[in-house]
Amino acid sequence: MIRPVFSTNINYTLRDKEFFKEVVVSMYPNPATNEFNLVGLPDNAVITLYDLSGREVYSAFNETRISIGFLQTGIYIVDVKDESDTSVFTEKLIKQ
Repeated sequence: MIRPVFSTNINYTLRDKEFFKEVVVSMYPNPATNEFNLVGLPDNAVITLYDLSGREVYSAFNETRISIGFLQTGIYIVDVKDESDTSVFTEKLIKQ
């Protein structure tokens, strides 16, 4: 017979408060025609744009102004990763 455990003396909290650095990234304008801007990027950020089929269409390093004039009209996913390759921002971008 299995008995559920409702409480233990183990503390599962993390002691290092630096682990949870809050990164607030914003993107504008959206929808965009020729370029869009990113504000609040972390240090050594890698910005990657994907189309809806998951193909990488653009990648940049620490750029706050991204030119998208070469892309076709449609919907893209903007993904921002920090220096530890952790995704800190993901948003849909509409290219007009």
